[in-house]
Amino acid sequence: MSLLRAAWPAFASSCVIAFCASACGSSKGSNVTGNGTTAGSGNGTGATDGGGLNLGNGGGTAGGLNLGNGGADTSGGGQSVDNQCAGTLIQAQRIPLDMYVMLDVSGSMLEPTQSDANVTKWQAVSSALTDFVNDPASDGMGVGLQVFPIANAAAPASCTSDTECGALGPCLNRACWPPINQMADPCFDDTYCALSQSCTVVGQCSQDNTYGCDSLQTATCGGNLGACTVPPSVCVGATDCKTATYANPAAAIAALPAAKAGIVKVIQASTPNEGALTPTGPALSGAIQEAKTWAMAHTDHQVVAVLATDGLPTLKTSGMSCAVVTQVADINAVVNLATQGKRGAPSISTFVIGVIGPNDTDAPAILNSIAMAGNGGNAFIVNTTGNVQMQFRDALNAIRATGLSCELAVPAPEAGKTLDFGEVNVAFDSGKGPVDLESVPSVADCAAHPQAWYYNVDPTQGTPTRIEACPGVCADFGKTDMGSVQIELGCKTKVVVK
Repeated sequence: MSLLRAAWPAFASSCVIAFCASACGSSKGSNVTGNGTTAGSGNGTGATDGGGLNLGNGGGTAGGLNLGNGGADTSGGGQSVDNQCAGTLIQAQRIPLDMYVMLDVSGSMLEPTQSDANVTKWQAVSSALTDFVNDPASDGMGVGLQVFPIANAAAPASCTSDTECGALGPCLNRACWPPINQMADPCFDDTYCALSQSCTVVGQCSQDNTYGCDSLQTATCGGNLGACTVPPSVCVGATDCKTATYANPAAAIAALPAAKAGIVKVIQASTPNEGALTPTGPALSGAIQEAKTWAMAHTDHQVVAVLATDGLPTLKTSGMSCAVVTQVADINAVVNLATQGKRGAPSISTFVIGVIGPNDTDAPAILNSIAMAGNGGNAFIVNTTGNVQMQFRDALNAIRATGLSCELAVPAPEAGKTLDFGEVNVAFDSGKGPVDLESVPSVADCAAHPQAWYYNVDPTQGTPTRIEACPGVCADFGKTDMGSVQIELGCKTKVVVK
């Protein structure tokens, strides 16, 4: 009887931003005497003789300059100008982006891509990441790297029985028997199997290892296929599931291009471990922890975590060791990690890149859930039936563009002056002329007002350091030159009227 083995376990640019700072015109106007006889009062009839300057609500009659709300009588050459601010433009700085990449090197990364049987998922993904850090467009951003899973030094290199694993067991060599449609699904006990099956230690026929056998029931395969032998497997505890392990980068976060040599060295030294499981929870927890530590030490940077994986979470932390992910609650716990990272202080966004084959039907929804919790968008799904290297590189480029587009630095005021956070405005020109964006109190208001912005800290509660674009604006920023964004200081902030 043939055995088709499945993966174990089956459930298992440059930027020029302008600022305007000045005093604002009064909304009611003032009496300013020019060369004429009189100047119009705040709400009066306006200037009556040539040269008078009317800033009120009335209309000038003879050459007066009216900056009020009324219409000007231009018979003497007068003109009407709306209330407006004018001032000095200063250059802004965008928020530098740093990313801590957590890269999957589990055994399934050795599988060939459907688009090219000669290229494994690992070859395509590692090439894409190498290209990304070598790209001059990435210069200036910070990148750090760790891989997962990392082996547990206390575990035996292999096992054929639970006894060999001890406290780090069980040995991962069981499957539901007999196979159904030539498929023997991995299991840990009979509850994982159909009623007609039992969970057993599966062997291979020594004369043809494409045939499997129930090693607990038979010592010899039929059809002259030789002895039924149990091949080496790994203990469930062969993987390190401690958060601190993954919070310790193999290549520390540092700015490109100087950082690329260290990152490439880690990539070249990493090889997917056939049979290794995927401790997504511990790895993501470590990635967020390291990103938060870095962000706290670099408050003028935007720091994100990038989870790059080719499948579902299969291991979780259990005390000082690992346990197998078996329940929906285990998946929800991983999603909650991303939620906590985003809501924390400092806030760490999690982006997810999933390298998914056509048979991984459950993976996209779960990875989307993690990404939605971590950054408000879906995961970047790389389809293995297409060009994996190009898709993975496109995903990294998109994350880079999103980070650089959505957060702007609040500029320092001029020497000797104090910045009034109630007198800051943002305008965006998509090529059709500048449009003033309104301000909302927080990111929670972006759902109802996507074309808006908010401070990273409520000015009444602390000192903002960043102006953050709502998702709708962020997407537009990413499509245009960031020089089309202007920040104006000194004029009352335009806010959403609810």
